[in-house]
Amino acid sequence: MRKVFFSNNDKYPLKHIFHIIKREVSYEPTIQCNTKSGQQQQLYQVHICISKQGNKFINHKVSIKRKYTSPEIVFPPVPNF
Repeated sequence: MRKVFFSNNDKYPLKHIFHIIKREVSYEPTIQCNTKSGQQQQLYQVHICISKQGNKFINHKVSIKRKYTSPEIVFPPVPNF
């Protein structure tokens, strides 16, 4: 697996993120983003489905409420602890 780094608050094409995840796990992810108006769209969750037995990835459509509306998303800053 290749290391891929995303910087805080930088914009990335959603297709690029989708293809990196698909390349690394060999299955299509479902990507959720925040939808707060007036803000840049941020990555919220990435869904990758597994079988009921929990032993392999499977392709499965996930119904999501927070769909992306922009071709680019921003990675939110990582909090300092």
